[in-house]
Amino acid sequence: MANRDENGRFVTGNTCSTGTGGRPKGQTRINELVEQIGSLPYEGNQTKLEAVITKMYNLALEGDNVKAGMYLLDRLAGRPHQSIAMTNVPDVVVMDWPDA
Repeated sequence: MANRDENGRFVTGNTCSTGTGGRPKGQTRINELVEQIGSLPYEGNQTKLEAVITKMYNLALEGDNVKAGMYLLDRLAGRPHQSIAMTNVPDVVVMDWPDA
């Protein structure tokens, strides 16, 4: 393989990898922006985040849509982990290696 060592890893200076090395330094993450904007004052002694949460609760009590509030909470606290039960799943052979 071109631009790889004997273990299959990319060698220094390869031209095949298109990775950019991750998020550029100094770029703010969206959850950091949500926290910064949410901590700004809104009305009285409430922050914007407190006002959104209050509005979300009020809308939920009225039966209205609360997707914007759920989006903010997902960004701040993260979504809860979900498990998937897999039953009656056949074994899958990805690679059949000969015995050594």
